[in-house]
Amino acid sequence: MRGERPEPGQKSDVPMLALMGALVLLGAGLILWRMMPASSTRSQHAEAPSRPSPQNGAVRPAPAPGSPAKRMADAGKPSQPPPPASPPLEAVKLAEDTGASAKRLADAAIYLGCGGVEGPGEVIQLDQTGEVLGTVRLSGAPYGLAAHKDGLVAAVPTYGGPGELVRIDGQGRIETVLKDGRVIPNPIAVAADPGSGDILVADNQTDVLLLLPGGRSKDMREPVPVGDSRAQMQNMSVAFARDGWLLFGGSGPSGVYRCRAGQTAGLGPALLAGCGTVAADPSSGRWVAALAGELVVFEAGRELARFQYPVKGPLRYITVAFGPGGILVMGLHRPAPAACDLVAVDIEAKAFRRLFSHGKSTVKSLAVGPKADWSPAPADAKKPPGKERKAPAEEQPAPASPPGD
Repeated sequence: MRGERPEPGQKSDVPMLALMGALVLLGAGLILWRMMPASSTRSQHAEAPSRPSPQNGAVRPAPAPGSPAKRMADAGKPSQPPPPASPPLEAVKLAEDTGASAKRLADAAIYLGCGGVEGPGEVIQLDQTGEVLGTVRLSGAPYGLAAHKDGLVAAVPTYGGPGELVRIDGQGRIETVLKDGRVIPNPIAVAADPGSGDILVADNQTDVLLLLPGGRSKDMREPVPVGDSRAQMQNMSVAFARDGWLLFGGSGPSGVYRCRAGQTAGLGPALLAGCGTVAADPSSGRWVAALAGELVVFEAGRELARFQYPVKGPLRYITVAFGPGGILVMGLHRPAPAACDLVAVDIEAKAFRRLFSHGKSTVKSLAVGPKADWSPAPADAKKPPGKERKAPAEEQPAPASPPGD
């Protein structure tokens, strides 16, 4: 039906009715909007944050087993309150020297990987009293450190550049084992098999574990996939266990794992929940996982014991390493005042023996091994005592492309 045209001067009711209808619809819409839950106003499939990279300066600010730089976005955020102070170990009752373990440790050296986020870095060799026996300078902080049959190996993520895996021999000379930004842009953990010379390195930007048989980069392969953690630059820790088993602890995937090299299905189920740092005794089937509040001891795949750390306050992070003869040393890193308390662990007695505290530089990694013939570095030294040399050309890896974004 068509509406009649109004006579001149006659007022039409159509505009008024339309206005009233619009007001009613608007009111109903407002009522429905107020009744909706807040979450429904946002996308149910939020896009995951983009993966940071060292080139744009966006790297993880996580504890020592992490990436070497801090997110630039954090610079504009308000400062956080300082962490609560932790009492030094002198305030905690520790076990006395047991004799046998102290003798084994006296014949070994403790190596601390130190440095700032943007470098440079250094490896400091100390005895069990904390006396410095020598220092080797590096271009960046060694976030991973392990005793090798030829000395030490260090995983060095470089701020704004490619990561590097280096070997330090008994005279303090530095050799580049692997340096390729497409393969290991952020190497943060390393392990070495003292018998075979195999090296295992973990990178938290490419999310890979790489096995270098005999320490040769030309034969490197990925022994087991660890999964994709593109949303974060996660903590990673690795170790060689006996009979071909590999140990992995980290925050992505979160947990502590024991798996076989060549296990194509992945890491498998976690033995322990939560992020942990792993270390294995090369002379036995024993290994440990250092969790946030306790140390868990294993024999192969069987859990043997758990015991608490000798601290009364919070810890920032933990480093752990086995040495010759089954010596176990831990670095308990206090947040305030910033310091690393070194302790020897008697697993049988579930006891800790204080060695010394290191607070002169930030400790990123820990290794225990035979003493090396390094000359102590002077305070103003800026170069490593040994001339850096690259690995032979045949050991340089073929170019490889990183996983797709």
